[in-house]
Amino acid sequence: MRIKTAHPIPMRFIKRIFQTPCGPADDIIIRHISTDTRELEKGDLYFALKGEQFDGEDFIPLANSKGAYTVGKSSGAAIGVHDSSDALIDLAHA
Repeated sequence: MRIKTAHPIPMRFIKRIFQTPCGPADDIIIRHISTDTRELEKGDLYFALKGEQFDGEDFIPLANSKGAYTVGKSSGAAIGVHDSSDALIDLAHA
């Protein structure tokens, strides 16, 4: 699923929510969020979710190669979090 955000989201805001000082530059603006690498476009924010049939962590390298900013627990993710599902919920609440 790829959705357009209601408002552009600055990366500095996202990093503050996830309490991570590292990752993409603060001046980046996110306009789309996705959980599916088939729909990803450059500049999207990809959440590596785990499902019954797949593990989004396996697709982080693909998402990175497409120019997306990745959120996951693996070392290859641009933004490291403990749980991608919780991180997506945290962003939605913010």
